[in-house]
Parts: sequence; structure tokens; C-alpha cells
Amino acid sequence: MSNLTKKKDIIELIRWCVLTPEALDQVLYGYVIAALGDRKDNPKLIIDIVKKKVTEDSFIEQFVPAFDAKCTHEEIKYLLDFYKSDVMKKFMAGKNISTPIFEAFNTIIKEVLETSK
Repeated sequence: MSNLTKKKDIIELIRWCVLTPEALDQVLYGYVIAALGDRKDNPKLIIDIVKKKVTEDSFIEQFVPAFDAKCTHEEIKYLLDFYKSDVMKKFMAGKNISTPIFEAFNTIIKEVLETSK
């Protein structure tokens, strides 16, 4: 990548659109529970450690080339402006409005498991 500013902006964009605390809370719990299997580790402790690691620049940098190839720097800046906008902050404030949708997956999963016995 020729532009360090673009790289910095891409890392910031990834944090704003993918690695938000709310998104990590929703996604990581299921992954950690599945990975733990029968282990008795504290899931919250594992999630906290994983959150710290996945928000470090050294982790995020591996995804920069995909964003760099797909978007110009101007497009990255446009997306950053959008994710930082007041309307997006309002949309994401408090409990994520998509949480009930994801939580409803459990009902469907249980139904599918019951009918596939």
C-alpha cells in the first residue's frame, strides 16, 4: 500500500464498522462458548482477552489489503464519515437494534434441532 494515511484510515474504519464493542459482544460469546466445549474456563475472561487482541493494530493490519483493493482512499474517508455521523451514532446507541434478531436465531436453531432428531 502506497499511502500510510489510507492504511491508518482503513484500520480506523475496521474498528468503526466491524470491531465495535457491541459487535464484539454479540459475536464473540458464541465463538468462545463453541471453542471452549467442555472446558470450564470463564467465558467472560476469555472474551475480554480476545477483545483486546482483535482490536490491536497488529491484528487488524492483516485485513487492510482487502479494504485497500476494494475502496479508494476517498471512499474509505466517506465510509468513516458515515460511521462517525450523528445518524449512525443514534442508530447504534444503546442496545444494538439487531441484537433481538440474533437472539431469535436461538429459537430457530432449537426448532431445527428438534425436527431433525
